[in-house]
Amino acid sequence: MQTFVSILRGINVGGHRKILMADLRMLYQELGFDSIRTYIQSGNLVFQSECLNAAELGVQIEHKIVDKYGFSVSVFVRTYDEMQQIVSQNPYVHAGIEEDKLFVVFLEKKPNQDKIDQLLKFQNPLEGCIVIAQTVYLHCPFGYGKTKLSNQFIENKLQVAASTRNWKTVNSLLGMMSLN
Repeated sequence: MQTFVSILRGINVGGHRKILMADLRMLYQELGFDSIRTYIQSGNLVFQSECLNAAELGVQIEHKIVDKYGFSVSVFVRTYDEMQQIVSQNPYVHAGIEEDKLFVVFLEKKPNQDKIDQLLKFQNPLEGCIVIAQTVYLHCPFGYGKTKLSNQFIENKLQVAASTRNWKTVNSLLGMMSLN
């Protein structure tokens, strides 16, 4: 069994696409996953599976949600090693920036370089982003609610599905994964 984390995009936001975490745990059990644990109400689950292909697991979860709830949700699945790498590679942490101003955007796939270049044009001296593989690291000194570099903006510029989590959540998920 391998440990994974799944990040669901856009559930339980503003009363739309509501899925209780207890219901998600049951859905994951129906898929044959083990050691299922949730973190807050925004669609973060740590689980174990015999399937070792993270992308395949994401597709399975997406299809099961459509079948059960009738709406589509993007699901980003990462392995323990990938999450460790995401945490260890954050260039803003290494630069000593306040952790409560940091965010991670999980991407469906690695974007084209021309799309990345377009996104990087929207940085400014106070806030910015760095794209590494399937991850965007955000520094939002005035808070995520005030940044132009929102999840939707990043999706539009990179032309890939994305879901954003704050730095505390990312570290908490990694900690949960290490318990398996």
